Amino acid sequence: MRWIRPGLLVLLFPLFACSHAANGQSSLPYADAQKAPPVEEYRIQAGDQLDIKFFYNKDLNEQVTVRPDGRISLQLVKTVVAAGLTPEQLTVNLKKAYSVHLKDPEIAVIVRSFSSQRIYVDGEVGKPGMLPLTGPTTVRQAISQAGGFLYTGTQPMCC
Repeated sequence: MRWIRPGLLVLLFPLFACSHAANGQSSLPYADAQKAPPVEEYRIQAGDQLDIKFFYNKDLNEQVTVRPDGRISLQLVKTVVAAGLTPEQLTVNLKKAYSVHLKDPEIAVIVRSFSSQRIYVDGEVGKPGMLPLTGPTTVRQAISQAGGFLYTGTQPMCC
């Protein structure tokens, strides 16, 4: 008779574990879009590569790199501040600047590469140094990209 109680508990546990989700509430973090943390818009930084596209004036299309001073050099409008702005903000600024030379310019700013997104892996790994950060990366993934742990790095330290 004693085995019935633990057995009954094992059988009933899944029912209680699922009851929270059955009430319309998810047990997963951020399952509801309203509870998700706000995503901050990307801000252009020095070293980023940008495509400046003109829909009706293809000869003005350019691929530029944001200089260390945060500016980009373009045809007709010369130098424009880009660092610290979102791509949408830069688009608005470029439309204003080009409207002196063009009637109702349609412009798109596309960030092609993010130079400032990088991590450093150091220590007993195959290739210590800087790695480009191209998306969400775990510590284990970064160590793997750096060539993995060396044999000397996996040994316990002793006296």
